[in-house]
Amino acid sequence: EMDARAAEQWRHFKAWCVLMFEDIKDMVQRLGSPEQIEEKRGASLPKVLSGPQLKHVVTEQQFIEGVRSLGWTMGYEDILYSALNINDKPAINEDDLKWLEMEKRRQKRKDMAKKKALAENTKRNKDSNWKVAEALLADFKQFLKRSFGNYVRAWRSLSPDGTMVLQRSVLYKACTSMGWQGDVRLLYKAFDKDDSGYISIEELDARAAELFAYFHEFMNMKWGSASAAFRALDKYNQ
Repeated sequence: EMDARAAEQWRHFKAWCVLMFEDIKDMVQRLGSPEQIEEKRGASLPKVLSGPQLKHVVTEQQFIEGVRSLGWTMGYEDILYSALNINDKPAINEDDLKWLEMEKRRQKRKDMAKKKALAENTKRNKDSNWKVAEALLADFKQFLKRSFGNYVRAWRSLSPDGTMVLQRSVLYKACTSMGWQGDVRLLYKAFDKDDSGYISIEELDARAAELFAYFHEFMNMKWGSASAAFRALDKYNQ
């Protein structure tokens, strides 16, 4: 039971260190203090005139006080220090904390896996919602065909003022007026694939939109404007 509890504390401590410290150097610098070390020199090597070589170390007292000051609240600091100081030295250093590098890499892999899973789940949900929206759009088009015979007549009912685009509020009112009882919010998303903020006749019937464009160009070329074309074609105004 003691071994199981110690193992659990060790797991918690490693996870805490991964979140608390950037790397091994950060850990020893924040918990310990610099200590002067002597370099081993060969007899033939000249001495280099420089400052003393410093290396951070962490004593047991520094470790206990340091982790507590940084927010460790689960206790057993002396046992944790003993687990780190396997060679029973006066102080531990970076060489005793290599496990932190492995834990950092492991955590990074876990985070990347979670991020990937979240992205895949989001994509699945989006694909699922999109399929529902496409099915709803197909149902709405069938409703228009049954009610009006073709999409051009249907568009005149959707847009009674004759504009070539529909805002969301206009679509809501038109669907209510026509008696279509589906999800208008999802229908609008299915229509507005380019997120333009409005629906055009092209998104309802691309072929009809193309014919309108050709006819508009023809009227402008022959009569100069749509109003002039209407006067020319209106047999009751001859």
